[in-house]
Amino acid sequence: MAGKRHHYLSAFLLRRFAAKSGKREGLVWRLDKTSGQPRPVDPKREAALSHYYSIALPDGTKDTGPEDLLASVENKTGKILQRIARGETPTEEERTWLALFVVFQHRRTPVGRKWLKFIDEKAAAMTAEVSLGNADGFHETMRAANPEMTRQEIEEMRLEMLGDLDTGRIAIESTPSREVAMMFLAADKVAEQLVEDFTWAVVRAPGSAELVLPGMGITLYDPSPPHPGSGLGFRSSPNAETVLPVDPSFALALQPGPPEWREAAIDGAAVDDINLRAYAWSDAAFYGSSQKTVAGVRALARRERARVGVYEPRGGTIWVTEGDGEIPLEGGSHEFVGEDTSGVVRRQRFFVKPGALDDATPFRG
Repeated sequence: MAGKRHHYLSAFLLRRFAAKSGKREGLVWRLDKTSGQPRPVDPKREAALSHYYSIALPDGTKDTGPEDLLASVENKTGKILQRIARGETPTEEERTWLALFVVFQHRRTPVGRKWLKFIDEKAAAMTAEVSLGNADGFHETMRAANPEMTRQEIEEMRLEMLGDLDTGRIAIESTPSREVAMMFLAADKVAEQLVEDFTWAVVRAPGSAELVLPGMGITLYDPSPPHPGSGLGFRSSPNAETVLPVDPSFALALQPGPPEWREAAIDGAAVDDINLRAYAWSDAAFYGSSQKTVAGVRALARRERARVGVYEPRGGTIWVTEGDGEIPLEGGSHEFVGEDTSGVVRRQRFFVKPGALDDATPFRG
């Protein structure tokens, strides 16, 4: 049974980056990105929040089932990583556990849950807008609920609600419990794709070079996004790269491709590159096995600000286009309006393949 302290960065992963000897043995070095100050911390208490994955029940109690499920994935993953560290190749079933761990690590941090919250709230607002925009459907629903309302009263209510939604006077908020539920949505399907359609590589650092652990646990980078400002995902393009640092000596790297398992040695420059990505994917802090290591990564990031900027995480953007209201919508060039988690709204033209919008839901005002 789970306690109330829930880690968004797995404690077992933090322990793998802890000092192995000396007076700081068992502690991991945390470097705060704002202050630049490093300090040793206990993995048991780091990167954790009270009841972070608990579901609030109607009677006021909390269901800790999600934390129990995450803990089971972590227990399986920890044992598999120990075998990989010894040079063993995981089975397909073990790769599935690894893939689940990667998916959950991408979604479970405060930043990851912020992205899920944005998608959930935006989708709900768009659904409400479509419902309110369908005048006939809204009138039919309201007459069934309240037969005494006149058509004019219903229409005034519909237009007022549309206006409130548009101006923000009505806001749809995703609860923490919904955020937790979103973490698990189709996670098994995504993990299945990571096993069947991705190449996995164990990359091992040379000599005394050390990897650090990003505050978000993993990093994603796409050197060839489909268009400027496009979303960043496991398969946002055929060249997208996902890296999970496992301990100071090695990391797992995933890329779309044949379902193969590889071993690869990397040089010091590649270690620096992975560490710069780790720095970029740390919202508050990152972790390493020594003060020297984390201070060195910070110094490198300050020298390589441009590269860090390239590696910074991007949440999804929801794109909406207008049509003539007919189904299917025509293929060809369409102007889309996109909004991301920062609230930035921009317009861009995309060429849509014929048939790609056949299942789109039209807005009927």
